[in-house]
Amino acid sequence: MTSAEALVLIRGYANAGRIEYTGHAKLRMKERNVSPKDVRRSLANATACLAQAQDRWRTSGPDTDDDVLECVVVLEDGNVVVTVY
Repeated sequence: MTSAEALVLIRGYANAGRIEYTGHAKLRMKERNVSPKDVRRSLANATACLAQAQDRWRTSGPDTDDDVLECVVVLEDGNVVVTVY
């Protein structure tokens, strides 16, 4: 899959609310004051998507405050599985 293809899927899944969070993501979100709304907006409006190791994708997009939020995601069973950093 290309980065462009992954970006289309990630945006679509996020717009449909098909987002799951790892335990690590939930912990990091709490530590960094990142809400599920921030993640959803960032993924739904992602402007960049780069391939990472182990079938992961690194996305970048605006959160609810229009700050750039980067997420690492895995596309799994029609969902976006997220960890935030």
